[in-house]
Amino acid sequence: MASFLNGATASLDIAIYDLRLEAGPGATLLGAFQAAVKRGVHVRLMFNQDHPADLPVPPPAEIDWAFGWRTPPGCESTFARVAA
Repeated sequence: MASFLNGATASLDIAIYDLRLEAGPGATLLGAFQAAVKRGVHVRLMFNQDHPADLPVPPPAEIDWAFGWRTPPGCESTFARVAA
């Protein structure tokens, strides 16, 4: 996925339902997103940050992407946003 992101020249519109990565792959992907932004690529990323009712013990690692985010108006979940 990072190779794909590295080829972007104008825009990236990505929707991923589950984006829980270990530190190494997460850092690679985050670096690719940051590099795209520095190249002037317009980046929009949607992913589900809802938690399941029964979290595994220990819970999977989550990444602070350090990007601003917001829930689109009227959308209760990522599935609703992507399916619409």
